[in-house]
Amino acid sequence: GSGIGRATAHGFAADGARVILLDRDRTGLERTLREIDGAGMIVCTDLADPEQAARIGQQHWRMEAGRLRTGVTR
Repeated sequence: GSGIGRATAHGFAADGARVILLDRDRTGLERTLREIDGAGMIVCTDLADPEQAARIGQQHWRMEAGRLRTGVTR
């Protein structure tokens, strides 16, 4: 829900894509989803946690690797 991830979500949504928003901050995710008119879904998770990241990877979501941008900070 913030920074480069938020800006990227806006860009993809403007191009007609439906996005999966991932972050630890549910409030930020919900705000971003509203801003892009609900063009996607949210998953509240911490990708810096290896177990949570593995669970996300096992969800069988099709992601275009060339367009996937992820920022992980601690």
